[in-house]
Amino acid sequence: MNKDFEGQDFSSLRLRLRPFFQFSLFLLATLIITACQPDEDFIPEPTTDPVILIEGASDFEQMVVEVNKLRESGCRCGNTNMPPVGPLQWNDRLAAAAAQHNLDMAQTGELNHTGSDGSNAGDRLERNGYRWRSYGENIASGFTSMSAVLQAWIDSPGHCRNIMNESFEEIGIDRQGNYWTQVFASPR
Repeated sequence: MNKDFEGQDFSSLRLRLRPFFQFSLFLLATLIITACQPDEDFIPEPTTDPVILIEGASDFEQMVVEVNKLRESGCRCGNTNMPPVGPLQWNDRLAAAAAQHNLDMAQTGELNHTGSDGSNAGDRLERNGYRWRSYGENIASGFTSMSAVLQAWIDSPGHCRNIMNESFEEIGIDRQGNYWTQVFASPR
């Protein structure tokens, strides 16, 4: 016989609750199995917006590492000596904005900071739910490797200043074919 600290008998209570627990487990198992089965009647609505899958920083980890090494040591951008600044952190929303802009440039065949819809990098960040305080964007085309495009940006004074801008805290990068985009920003 099972008794608690005060000598109460819980055997009868356990026997009375057993069917309740068995039914609860049956109900839970049914819900899990039902939830995992596809709904045959569901037909998704078509969308005009492309679905952009972001793999995250791992795809561009080496570029982030190289950018942060440059920021840590400081460099010369054109005629301007840029002092060391803090590292950038990866942000998926920035990478999504970069990916959407790359897709647009690849579809139109134009290398331009202004999207085919008239958007700028700030507009694209806001579309991706990023509230920015400051932002910058580097774009390039025709480079087949990360090291080549990064060196080209470093050799270009304006692009280099974006990389070294101390007001930027986060980075997102994307590549579509030979179109490359870096987006820099700081949140509000």
